[in-house]
Amino acid sequence: MTAITLGRGASIPLRYANRHGLITGATGTGKTVSLMRLAEQFSRQGVPVFLADVKGDIAALSRSCPVEILDLFGQAGRPLNASVRGFGADLLARALELTDAQAGTLEIAFAFVRDRGLPLSTLADLRAALVRTLAERESVSIAYGQVSAASVGVIQRALMRLESQDGARFFGSPAFDVAQLLEPERVSILAADKLMTAPRVYSAFLLWLLSELYERLPEVGDLDKPRLVFFFDESHLLFQDCPLPLLRRIEQTVRLIRSKGVGVWFVSQSANDVPPLVREQLATRVEHDRSLPVGVARFQSIDANGRPTRVLTVKADLPACALGALSETERRQFMPPQAAQTPSRPIGADLPPWFEIALYAICAALIVAFLAFLVWAIETGRLGVCAAFCVGAWFALRGRIRAALR
Repeated sequence: MTAITLGRGASIPLRYANRHGLITGATGTGKTVSLMRLAEQFSRQGVPVFLADVKGDIAALSRSCPVEILDLFGQAGRPLNASVRGFGADLLARALELTDAQAGTLEIAFAFVRDRGLPLSTLADLRAALVRTLAERESVSIAYGQVSAASVGVIQRALMRLESQDGARFFGSPAFDVAQLLEPERVSILAADKLMTAPRVYSAFLLWLLSELYERLPEVGDLDKPRLVFFFDESHLLFQDCPLPLLRRIEQTVRLIRSKGVGVWFVSQSANDVPPLVREQLATRVEHDRSLPVGVARFQSIDANGRPTRVLTVKADLPACALGALSETERRQFMPPQAAQTPSRPIGADLPPWFEIALYAICAALIVAFLAFLVWAIETGRLGVCAAFCVGAWFALRGRIRAALR
């Protein structure tokens, strides 16, 4: 087979699969199933695939494809790391949601560290670099441009927020080698459910990964099949509030990475989430719509001669894998050894021994008091009052007990 088939009569010539694509549709229209169907088809043709699992259901592909789970936090799968220097000032500024002036100060800190030969691998290195840049502000401002103490303070607070989201785990050594994504047939899935709580970090990371592929891979033109297919789920996060210079960089990367044998697919709710200059480079479109039955989409691609096909309405075939989130047993096979072997701890297991003894004593006292209250209610004929009191006490104390044990 020399084509990727979405459904009956809807196929993409494998040699043109680096011409990029778009999958759109509102929640519940079948967009994820189409994504999984295409990813599975690429894998079966020996094409490596990278995609993010935002909701936890795409990992079901491990039931039919060779899958590796990747996790920036090193919990659900293989840890991913990148050095702060390799990530770059512009992408880090986006992840930290900095203004243009603050991003300029960050660029100065990067240049200062580079020229002084200082380490810049972890967030701790960056903090130290910012402190030193501010300490030598007078000479740095002359050599590189004005450094503002206020901007440095904002950047430090933004780094603190990033660290509170476990961002420090991602930045460090050894850096992830993107060449590992190119193993034939492998489907590399980024566990992104937790990452989605920091959408700017998510989009900046995926853009870094795409930029690394662009920088590292040689130009090869149109091959018999792509070297890698990269699915960018929730792609509206990439372009949302995107500064113009970064948007131009994205457009250039998407346009030129095709010659490196990489196909990029944007996945979002609407085609308008993707800027026109990027959208016009997408040869294949799979458009789900609420006016169509679930799982049915409008499909357009290019034929074996490289010409656009007519728009078809097609029902996407289901992937061969069983759909649904992975079970606990299935997830554990992808976890790092330490995470997989760590047994789950019940709530309150890390409390000190004296607290446990005190808790038992309080419970015993409450039981004795309840029994005494019950005897009094029986003797005085006030069982209804007793029942009402018990129900009210339960609802009043339940929330406090839960909060104390968290």
